[in-house]
Amino acid sequence: MKIILKVIKWLFVFLIISFVFLLTSIYISSLNWYKESDFNIPKDFFITKFWDKDPYSKENWFEDFVKFNDELNNFDLQYFNIESKCLFEKEKINEWQCEEFRKSYIKSLNNKDIELILLNFENFVDENQIKYAKINNKEYILQIDENQITYWWLIDYSKSLKYLSYRYFEEWNYDKWLKILLDFQLFIDNLINKYDWDLFGSLVIIDINKINLEWLIYIIDHYNLSKELKFEITKIIKPIVWEWLIKNWLKGDYKIYNKNLSYTLSFYENINIDDNNPKYKSIKSIIEIILFSSKNETELLFKKMFFDLITHKESVLYNNICDNQQINLNNYIWRKVFCSWWIWDYKNEFKKEQSLFTLRTRLLEKVK
Repeated sequence: MKIILKVIKWLFVFLIISFVFLLTSIYISSLNWYKESDFNIPKDFFITKFWDKDPYSKENWFEDFVKFNDELNNFDLQYFNIESKCLFEKEKINEWQCEEFRKSYIKSLNNKDIELILLNFENFVDENQIKYAKINNKEYILQIDENQITYWWLIDYSKSLKYLSYRYFEEWNYDKWLKILLDFQLFIDNLINKYDWDLFGSLVIIDINKINLEWLIYIIDHYNLSKELKFEITKIIKPIVWEWLIKNWLKGDYKIYNKNLSYTLSFYENINIDDNNPKYKSIKSIIEIILFSSKNETELLFKKMFFDLITHKESVLYNNICDNQQINLNNYIWRKVFCSWWIWDYKNEFKKEQSLFTLRTRLLEKVK
């Protein structure tokens, strides 16, 4: 019995000494944690263009946009979308598929629906041009919490206009063709310049912009346009459209995630978890986060990570942190999460945005 008590005593002493040694090591490593002055991030860097605007103001055109969306949903865009794909996306869809889509769609309609679609060609365009003007006159667009809106209809709508404009062009009605495309381009440009929102909306705006610009380029490449029509194109395309869609989205995401850093760190629990023993892994992760996670430094590194993403310098921070991940016990968990779970590469989104400026430049060159 005495031997057992002695073993327990020395084991307890060993654990105490080990714990003190661990805490001392954590404290010493904390002396080397990153400071705000190490990164020189501007204080106003994460302020987006319309951060100080009131989303409920009459100058915010979100509500008008929701109504515009609702009215479009009452109009069947599927027919136009099918025809647009069959005309302009032949590399993705063959003629047999087109016929199948058309047949299945027509079967789903009654005669009254078909008549409405055919009768509303011109009204569809003219009415929406009036709505553009109303929306474009507003100062900005911010999401209102009480409302949710999905943007995929905008892509279908863009394809519908592309198809309609093509039909006008086939009839040699160039003025009508150009008015459809340029009015819509002005609407898109207003979306970009007056917009302060999330990734989903940003990527859809990029897609519809690409569709419209490529359609203009296609026509210019295949037909001789008058100087007057070229001037109309230049007048709309030449004004600067600022690069801030993806940057604003990342700044917004930073604000959201920074409020929930404990949730962000909880992703660590999903790294290398043993499905046969998840409870053990969860407890182990919680203890590790308590002992080896510095709240202050994590907030700073999180801020720096988004700063580097937005300024296209992600590799700099990644390499510095991963090179030192075994040294700094004070915030070892953040380094392990960061280095093991590197998903923060949004170069493709920036490239998509940049491609719009390339398309505009090409377009301007073609109408000189």
